[in-house]
Amino acid sequence: MLERFERYPLTFGPTPIEKLDRLGKHLGGKVEIYAKREDCNSGLAFGGNKLRKLEYLIPDAIASDADTLVTVGGVQSNHTRMIAAVAAKIGMKCLLVQESWVPHEDVVYDRVGNILLSRILGAEVRLVDEGFDIGIRHSWEKALYEVKARGGRPYAYQPGRLFTRTAASAMSGSPRRCAPRRNSLCLPSTTSLFAR
Repeated sequence: MLERFERYPLTFGPTPIEKLDRLGKHLGGKVEIYAKREDCNSGLAFGGNKLRKLEYLIPDAIASDADTLVTVGGVQSNHTRMIAAVAAKIGMKCLLVQESWVPHEDVVYDRVGNILLSRILGAEVRLVDEGFDIGIRHSWEKALYEVKARGGRPYAYQPGRLFTRTAASAMSGSPRRCAPRRNSLCLPSTTSLFAR
């Protein structure tokens, strides 16, 4: 089914499913727990579930003749980190608008973690002191305008937008989806668990 849609390969293939035996034993041994290991699905910036969707959206960015991926997210956004990684992989520039969506008191919060990885990957990072809002962001529109003003061709990637039909099909058709059995629990792809 997915063969009908153009895809830019960014993942290694089906996401590994790992049985968490020790956690199951810790919980009494009457349940099997599995984790879908999206962190192992690519060599790009620690992977993640957002990469599967991007495999089906990046062909549109390439076809549009864009030279810069532009998006917005919180300071420690996984989404913006993955956009930076994909831009580096496909040879595009990247402009990330990083807003203060989550309150933080750590003085290095905007210099470590995902935002640091985005910078290492070559993204231009703009810190904007605006809180979370589900509407179209003024800071994002301004970034798109500025890319155009300096002669660039931006591809506007709005986080949280509705999936395109292509991306929705790609996500729902993801190979090796976890099918729980009786007395088993499948964890979402963004879950990481450790048991002693």
